[in-house]
Amino acid sequence: MNDISVFYDEIINEASAGRVDCFFMMNLLFSTYLKEENKTIEAKKDDDGRYLIPTLVIKNKESFNKLLTEYLALAKSKYDLTKYYEALEFEDIKNHEQVINKLVLTTLWANATYDDFSESEEFLRKQISFLKDNTFSEYNEPTIIGYSEMLGGYVEIENISEPILNETPNSLKITLIEPETNERYTFPLVRYGIKDGKCYIYAVQKNKKFDIDNNFKKKVNRRLFKIGENFDTKNDTYENYREGNLKDVSASFVVASNIALGLLSSKGINDIVVPSILIERWNAKEKNIIVRSRREREQQEYIETNKNEHNEIQSNLTEKLLRTFLRIVSHNSTFEVMAYPFDIDSSLHMRTSPELDCNNSLLNETFLIGEKVNSKKIWYNICTEENMLVSKDWKDYECIDAGNGEKLERWKNVILRRPDPWALWTHKDTKEWHSYHAVYHRSDKGGGYWENKKTFPEYWTVEYKGLKLKVSPTGFKHTGLFPEQAANWDFIMSKIRNANRPIKVLNLFAYTGGATMAASYAGAVEVVHVDASKGMNDWAKENAKLSGLENNKIRYICDDCLKFVEREKKRGNKYDAIIMDPPTYGRGPSKELWRFEDSLNKLIDSCIDILSDDPLFLLISSYTKGITPEILKNILETSVEEKLKNGKIKTDEIGLQISTRNMILPCGVYGRWEKNEN
Repeated sequence: MNDISVFYDEIINEASAGRVDCFFMMNLLFSTYLKEENKTIEAKKDDDGRYLIPTLVIKNKESFNKLLTEYLALAKSKYDLTKYYEALEFEDIKNHEQVINKLVLTTLWANATYDDFSESEEFLRKQISFLKDNTFSEYNEPTIIGYSEMLGGYVEIENISEPILNETPNSLKITLIEPETNERYTFPLVRYGIKDGKCYIYAVQKNKKFDIDNNFKKKVNRRLFKIGENFDTKNDTYENYREGNLKDVSASFVVASNIALGLLSSKGINDIVVPSILIERWNAKEKNIIVRSRREREQQEYIETNKNEHNEIQSNLTEKLLRTFLRIVSHNSTFEVMAYPFDIDSSLHMRTSPELDCNNSLLNETFLIGEKVNSKKIWYNICTEENMLVSKDWKDYECIDAGNGEKLERWKNVILRRPDPWALWTHKDTKEWHSYHAVYHRSDKGGGYWENKKTFPEYWTVEYKGLKLKVSPTGFKHTGLFPEQAANWDFIMSKIRNANRPIKVLNLFAYTGGATMAASYAGAVEVVHVDASKGMNDWAKENAKLSGLENNKIRYICDDCLKFVEREKKRGNKYDAIIMDPPTYGRGPSKELWRFEDSLNKLIDSCIDILSDDPLFLLISSYTKGITPEILKNILETSVEEKLKNGKIKTDEIGLQISTRNMILPCGVYGRWEKNEN
């Protein structure tokens, strides 16, 4: 599509004739007013004499088409829309690109409000901002943010990128996890978009694929009745709001929305808009599907099967959505209504005020989880200095200070300042924080960049107990070395040196090979180093040469770790010790998907199968948020209890000593099975 203007003229003309198919959503009917041409294209009315959507006002066609082109390009780059095209059953469709474009653009306007049609350019800018937003990118993987005493579980947040056909490009999935059984209770999805520090919440919606019945769910539902505390329905200001009063709102909707608002407030986003979305589009969707049904019997079957579902969707997207947020306001003085629907536009406007207290104990707790992430049972506060595994013996490395989401480090003679997700406390603005060689800045578009303040080498070496390792700042804030792992290197070297027999080691997700070098340096007869990145393997080879280990038996393998282990099992190869530091999320050399929570158990089970008859240890490190020492302990116990005898399991936190404070910087968790000493 070279000319968006011509293409969009076609959509407008087809819309005016009632011929635009959005295949999965609706027949889009709207009038169009071209202000600069003083021209109106009237849409056909439906059978009841109504317009499904009001007049689209285009004030400046050139700027409008420019924004439309940008949105289309962003949407198509972010989402794979081929599957939608392939699902279509229309034989007369010949132009794949045109179908995709029409699908995207028609869906775009299907999600507009009355006000959006009046301010079309601003609406497009908002949608573009939605697609570019990275406010909750830290939750793109499931992350535990706290513990709810009242609900009896850990609160997990996941930011889900939604297909283009949904109401918004993102949703917050909020899950409650029972600590002992790992059973899950999933709250309704909060669908949102963020622009210029303002959040637009378009739906709070149950998703059946997440809705699994279990005993924990029943317990949570009983506890949710506490939401009624201090809620006086007699003084309900908004009683009988539209089609129902506030006491009809499900507590799960209220809690999910409350947590989402708390998270937004923690990000400094205090302006909340809840649009009153037109439910007629769902009626139109139903009509569209009925029309496409080939036989009258199919039409009737569809109506009978989907009528209740359509009614539920309509309720969730409109009246229930607005009542949900009004119900929160009734409980929680932290949130203040600024304007009701149709006071100034068709939306509910709210503002958060974090300094105010909530008068409902459950909502207050959930809000604090989002605002401060300060629950006493958050896992990184469980462990104390006495039972943590702390790297204290560095000479060429120093964690000078940490706080405000950053850490200040000395790498030999180079001072670096970079983000750290665990440093949630505040630090004093001392001169040390302004005396650095380079600082890493996060980018709104993802990733980030280094800003150099002083000259320093592209790479240099640091030494740890005889090991020499290359350090070089990378584009993703890393340096090629995780200094907290030195505590694990001490364990590896001690166990191998004291084994008094030949030890063969497998190091998975081996990165630049710190653990590989430690094992080889301690006397392992062979170390197999496996990582999916060829660049990291090459870096590890450099470290081996720097440490004088280039002639030792080290095999460097670029492969997907799980696939490699499964092949080793088939080949009958065995190892005396296995080390792994799996990422939260990753891809293998052939785009194999690794997700920590989905793949770890399978990997551990496979690793146990390739341990020798007299294994020395199995060591796991994890920087994944939400993985607690207890969770890792449970995973190891259930995996090894029947297979590995004469050993013990230990799990805990791992951290770094902060040199200017009597504090430890948490750096993840470790878990290990090790053979009992004779």
